[in-house]
Amino acid sequence: MTLMTFEEKPICEEKGLLKENIQSREVNSLFEVVAEYDINRSKQYDLQLSSGAKKIVLSSYDGEKVYVRLASDTLTTLQDDFKLIIKDVRSRFDLTLKLQNDLDAAVIENSLFIFVMLPKKYIYGIELATNAENIELSMLECDKIELDVKTQNIRLENVVGSVEINCNQNMNINCHTLSGSIEINQLSAVSRIMVPNGLPFTALVKGHETSVSYEMDGKAAADFSVAESDNVIEINGRKSKLIICTTNPQMQE
Repeated sequence: MTLMTFEEKPICEEKGLLKENIQSREVNSLFEVVAEYDINRSKQYDLQLSSGAKKIVLSSYDGEKVYVRLASDTLTTLQDDFKLIIKDVRSRFDLTLKLQNDLDAAVIENSLFIFVMLPKKYIYGIELATNAENIELSMLECDKIELDVKTQNIRLENVVGSVEINCNQNMNINCHTLSGSIEINQLSAVSRIMVPNGLPFTALVKGHETSVSYEMDGKAAADFSVAESDNVIEINGRKSKLIICTTNPQMQE
């Protein structure tokens, strides 16, 4: 087990990482710290970011390190407030973001941004546990990504494989692309998932008292799923509803 500390510097642009990770440009914060760790083989990543955050961005890049960047406009002592605990054993990599000081949870959830970049060629699978208002996954390709989260918004772009989302809150899920399956497990919740117009997908309903309905341009629509597709959207759990939404491109012209 390794205890990692953060350095008070942004990820250097000459390394090419900011160009690889478009989402990192969205937040130019007053205070930033970064930690990095070398990887030399394919891993199953278990990321425990349970301290809470305003936004978490998880992506990959062409390199051989794990980068964790914390950013905030109001948390002035990020280097002292947070530490990383890493357990790197063979094909498994466990990363826990640990809060060191007594900070108010509401302050963290409203002002902390977390960016995690994994080496693209060394990703076997990903598990992410966190509490964040917004979660973004981009440029990830692996067999399975499992999210155990409390969140309101999830954004997926250029994610290839199976994504399992375990969350009992009402969510808005925005799929800019879909290549694989999305399995949503919920208890007593109503969530919406936006998919690109014309994208073929199969919808599956499992669990108890779960259902699926469809919307186009914000209005109720007929089922626009297909009987068979490599892309699958699944709702599972109990007493939950999933609304699958899309847009009509003709209405936007």
